[in-house]
Amino acid sequence: MTSADTTGAGATEQAQTHQGSTGATGSPRTDVTARALRDGVDVTSGAVALRVLGGSGPVVLDDGSVRVVAGTGDTEDVRLVVAVAPPLTIDVLRDGTALVRDGDAPVAGLRAAPEGRLRARDGAAVLTAPPGTQSGLWFTARSILDLSWGDREGGRSLAVTPSDWARAGGLAADALVWAQLADAEPEARTPTMHAQLTCHQLGARTKATWNLEPWRPQVDALELVAARCNPT
Repeated sequence: MTSADTTGAGATEQAQTHQGSTGATGSPRTDVTARALRDGVDVTSGAVALRVLGGSGPVVLDDGSVRVVAGTGDTEDVRLVVAVAPPLTIDVLRDGTALVRDGDAPVAGLRAAPEGRLRARDGAAVLTAPPGTQSGLWFTARSILDLSWGDREGGRSLAVTPSDWARAGGLAADALVWAQLADAEPEARTPTMHAQLTCHQLGARTKATWNLEPWRPQVDALELVAARCNPT
């Protein structure tokens, strides 16, 4: 295994050399993606696998998420290249986080940590970071650690325990938590449950559990915040 700085430089050179390269119709895999799929390291969380070109070897955390350290660069360059094999795709969102999708469904999430952002490039995602900062990739296929039904304030209540990756917030976390919650608990697929979840994601990330109740009324955003995400 080469050092993080050396492999990061390789990722930079390869991505910059082929930046802007596309297939004749836009659908074939480009050199950036092809090189990552060919030369990258397998990084797996749950049933979802990435190929990562650059950085250190992957470290699996207790919650099943994975970190890859990209090292410190002297310029704002590409530290890592991330690709997935079809039928999976990478969808880089406007805040620099990203989703791995199987069709339209989110199945995993990516973010740069502690600094940097992901950018879309030719079907892959590249991680860039400001000069002199430490960066890396944080990846998970598990945004929720536990779901438990109980009684709260006289009605059914679903306690959601989010992962640390999900608590870090961002558009990818918002989408992945909701998708995995709705898939695991069909009763949660209602506008009021979604609104309560969104409120917790925006303003109560550090709570031990995010408590959602299907019997609560659907209200506007200001009333929801005023009620601390649990309107009556």
